[in-house]
Amino acid sequence: MGGQVNFHGGKIIKKTQKSVFGSQALTFQQHQMNVVRGGLFNQQDRTCITTLSADLASASAVTTIAINAIGDDIIKEGDKLVIVSRVNNNYVEVTATASVAGAAVAIPITSKVLPPFPSGAFIFFDKRTENTMLSRALYYTETTVSNAEYQALGTTEITLVPATDGLILPVAIYIQAIDGSNRETTNSDLYFMYENGLVASKYLAYFSRFNSGGRDDGFWVAQLTGHTNNQIMNSIPTAESFVMKATVDFTSTSFSLVVTTQYQIIHP
Repeated sequence: MGGQVNFHGGKIIKKTQKSVFGSQALTFQQHQMNVVRGGLFNQQDRTCITTLSADLASASAVTTIAINAIGDDIIKEGDKLVIVSRVNNNYVEVTATASVAGAAVAIPITSKVLPPFPSGAFIFFDKRTENTMLSRALYYTETTVSNAEYQALGTTEITLVPATDGLILPVAIYIQAIDGSNRETTNSDLYFMYENGLVASKYLAYFSRFNSGGRDDGFWVAQLTGHTNNQIMNSIPTAESFVMKATVDFTSTSFSLVVTTQYQIIHP
């Protein structure tokens, strides 16, 4: 049977049987490794933004990578991304140079020489510098309004959130009025609305007689109640700025404002 006498222990060790046991152990270990790798791939499939739609193999600098449509996930200009191979988990970091979403099938990136990656490689947000997906993120802008701009608010609106390719959905608006050594004597309403809805009946929030009689620093929080008839506009204000405007100009020669706007962006 192919054995060997062990004189020290008085036992016969069958090499063939030992080899079989060793092969069984190796097979089990390989099975366990496949289970772990399968679980990792399943997790990566669930958590990745998208995957490469074509092999990536170039010795020269690459500025665009081909991807499968990213659906609801949104990539914003400046996001740090990681490409991970399904085969050996090799990875490389890249930076998006433009915002992409929905049916996009390519991501513009900062020029970089990339190693080969097969089609199907995973693409993730870089967790160390992750810019959370726009579809779920809460963003904010802080807008400083000078006294000259404050006095002209009845004539010229102030843009709080610039237009994007989606629908700006304000969540909260906070206003600080600063350095009111000169009293505000004007009774002017302050409205917050979309750029193409610059009429009093199309606001999302407003203050009646904003800061009237005020001379000290002040702080306001807008309630996003909308107009009393509940219809803000008769069309969806996609790709429109979100602005602030007053009914008439203010007159105080000292007040300035700091307006903080929290918002989300909804993509069609």
